[in-house]
Amino acid sequence: MKVRLAILLLIGLALAVGVAVGALLPAPTPAYAQAGLGPILLPALADTSGTAAGTANVLVQVQNVGSVPTRAALLLYGAYSGFCDPQSPGPQKIECSGWIRPGSAWIWSSDQLPSWMASGIVVAVTECPSGGADPFSILSAQGSGVPLVVDVTRTLSGIPDPEVLVSGSYAGITGVSGAFDPFLGGYSYYAPTVVSAYQDTSSIMYIQNSGVACTSVEIWLRAQGDFLRSVITDVPALAPGETYILDVASVVGSGFNGSAWIRASQPLGILVDRIGQDVLTSYLAVPALQFTGAGGIQRSGSQVNYGPLIFREFQGWETSITVQNMSGTRAAAVKVYFLDASGDLITTIIDWVCPRGSQTFFLPVINGLPGQYVGSVRVESQAGFDRRDPPNIASVATLTRYEGPARAETLEAISYNLLTEPE
Repeated sequence: MKVRLAILLLIGLALAVGVAVGALLPAPTPAYAQAGLGPILLPALADTSGTAAGTANVLVQVQNVGSVPTRAALLLYGAYSGFCDPQSPGPQKIECSGWIRPGSAWIWSSDQLPSWMASGIVVAVTECPSGGADPFSILSAQGSGVPLVVDVTRTLSGIPDPEVLVSGSYAGITGVSGAFDPFLGGYSYYAPTVVSAYQDTSSIMYIQNSGVACTSVEIWLRAQGDFLRSVITDVPALAPGETYILDVASVVGSGFNGSAWIRASQPLGILVDRIGQDVLTSYLAVPALQFTGAGGIQRSGSQVNYGPLIFREFQGWETSITVQNMSGTRAAAVKVYFLDASGDLITTIIDWVCPRGSQTFFLPVINGLPGQYVGSVRVESQAGFDRRDPPNIASVATLTRYEGPARAETLEAISYNLLTEPE
């Protein structure tokens, strides 16, 4: 009887705490964010931290994918200030486009943009807003409700050879990236592959606050194969619109190959660069939760990921597939299917991935794979011994072209997020 009474008291306390915490939760995300019509985040424009080799050129391309003309406003933010509002500077400059017809695009190049810019936010508007406004108030007052897509192309000085120019592009992050998790009390994100002085490459993370308030940020870095320990670093204060640039090497030292889990009290947009060997690759971190088309919330990732293009020993191209477990408590049994150009199965590989950890499948060192081919890959999270539903996974493909079989020189490389089942 005493045990039952204690359990009832604990349940009552939990409900009371839940009500108290619920009263402090952020207001519901605006409908335009759920519909993908909100601000478009640009976490990385010029690298003002000196972490990479500096930005030589930036190209911001905005396309109208709606059915009526619209204008676009580009809010530009400077280097990370370390202050919350009202001390944070906010957007320091606003650039406005002309009218963009459906299907057409507007381009801003480096000679039209200030050299001090670190990050930006694009908003569809009916008229050019005044300076100092935040993107949410602009949407409420002057938003056109027209969907846009944005592509950013950056050209940097190479590492280790600054005389070599390397370039990479990424898509702007549409809407409010991620949904609030009441169990966690915030937002969280997964970055499947981050490295530090690993195979002569290192990762730079660009973390942008897309919320309406200042936030602190925690970054948990876990090496591949380490089931027990993460290296944790934090950002004490990140103002809305600002980007914090994290050099992974400053936290974990050299020789690190792993993944990251990031959490904050406001939504974030996160870009991960991998630079070195005179190439640049980029991909976007995956939110733990996201909005559905009907305005509901679902977990991101899926139990099956699809990579439509991989190479093996094809004209110097090679491929690696990195898979991250999106569960924080359960290991994932991951099976990778390698397919040729006609969709026929070549071979499968299965391995365990620790909670929030990652595993890389590098095609040239996988036994049993034949020689040259162009194909695709399917990654599947499978049920373990407990027969419960398997965890969701997020995956990134990295395609690298070498000058020869010895792989002494890298010529070019790209990365992309594998597609989930809903996509």
